[in-house]
Amino acid sequence: MEKTKRQLSGRMFQRIRMALGLTTAKLAPLLEVSPVYLRSLESRPQPVPQLMSYKLMNLLQERLVSDDPLFVLLRQLLSQQNAQVPPAPALRLPPTPPSAQVEKPWPYDDDDDQQR
Repeated sequence: MEKTKRQLSGRMFQRIRMALGLTTAKLAPLLEVSPVYLRSLESRPQPVPQLMSYKLMNLLQERLVSDDPLFVLLRQLLSQQNAQVPPAPALRLPPTPPSAQVEKPWPYDDDDDQQR
């Protein structure tokens, strides 16, 4: 089975950086790049290179298990939420009755084509 790779957008990269509480100037040395390069990654429409995504995800993972008060609070809130929220039931829609199924006509009549 082939795994699909999710690519990180520049906007999501920026949101993760901001959630970590880092400026581009502080994050750049951690990723071994320049702040200018980070700003260009965050603003361009193409996906972020996998190496940069990998490095940022490693930083995020380290921070998630750290003693950083914000992430300690997030872990507590998420564990409480997971304990209190029952799993959502599967949504089952009834079949559409034949009387409700309407055939949509072609948007152009043959007469319209002949008049043009």
